[in-house]
This record gives sequence, structure tokens and C-alpha cells, in this order.
Amino acid sequence: MREFVRGWRRKVGCLTLAMACLLTAAWVRSFVLHDVVVIPIWNSYTYVVSVNGELALEPTYLDRGGADPYWVTLPYNSDITIFDFLQDDIEWIWRGAGLAISKTSPGHTTDFIIHYAWLTLPLTLLSAYLILWKPKPRVRKVQLTVPESTA
Repeated sequence: MREFVRGWRRKVGCLTLAMACLLTAAWVRSFVLHDVVVIPIWNSYTYVVSVNGELALEPTYLDRGGADPYWVTLPYNSDITIFDFLQDDIEWIWRGAGLAISKTSPGHTTDFIIHYAWLTLPLTLLSAYLILWKPKPRVRKVQLTVPESTA
């Protein structure tokens, strides 16, 4: 086993594979339960919403100080989309291919939506490359000494 994790590539490959597995578990969970995580940072909140295979980040500025972070899990409802959890007055710059970016306006931040596949598939491919790539054999430098000739 020690031979398998020799070198930095395999170690990083195992780490990216673990991250891909965690994201895949969250992806599957988003089809069963809806999760909302609220993270307060100074005078703002960042909402992380996971619904129907999509992940959204919505930073929101507030006039009051932050409170404790919390996590809300809601039962599955097939009629709910990720846009039901975000603010209603969002003007989207671009939506398509499992990605969305909102327009930044005064008093409003930029919202991001990404499908879990855009996160898990590249991590899985990167981990496969890092783990399965054959490490190069170590080249040992041998110093040769030439005997001096006595003539």
C-alpha cells in the first residue's frame, strides 16, 4: 500500500477523488432533500442552496451584524426549482448548460448557479489522471571517476 501513494500525484489524486465522492453524494442528496446553508460573514450572509442537482451561491448584504451559521433541510418537492430559493428581482446575464450568472446592480451581489456535474466530472477525470498515470522511474545519477593515468 505504501508503494501506491508514493509521490505527490497519487496523494493529490486520492484527495480529488474524495472531493468528487463528497460532491456526488451531495448531488444525489439534492434530489431527495433540499438544503440551504447560511454562512454569515461580517455584515453579509452567503446562502448556499442545493436543489435538484444544482448548487447556488447568493451573497446578500445586510445592515446588521452576522449571526451564527445554520443549515436548513427541507423535504423534497418536485415543483421547487433552484430559482424559488433566490431573490425574485434577479436579472440574469447568462443562463444555460447548467450554469447561471446574475447581473450585479447597486445593493445586490452577483449570484452563481452551477450544476453538480460541472464540479464532479472534472474532479473525477483529474483524479483518474493523477492516480492512474504511471510515475516516471527515478533516474539515479552516478558519478564516474576517471583514474588518472601515470605516464
